[in-house]
Amino acid sequence: AEYVHFGDRQLIASGLGSTITIATDKGQFGVLAASVALMAGTVVLINRFVWRRLYRQAEERFSLSK
Repeated sequence: AEYVHFGDRQLIASGLGSTITIATDKGQFGVLAASVALMAGTVVLINRFVWRRLYRQAEERFSLSK
């Protein structure tokens, strides 16, 4: 976690996860929506441009049905 309540202290690391948690705690729904949309977009882009290509390469290289 990037944002933790520990007793009377708050431990905060910078990052998108802490931004989402802080926005949730403070009721900042605009910031929350933008952060979640950014996270979802990042996941989609990484899946499309990185993982799909790696999956295809691994499938061609290590296929058992040659």
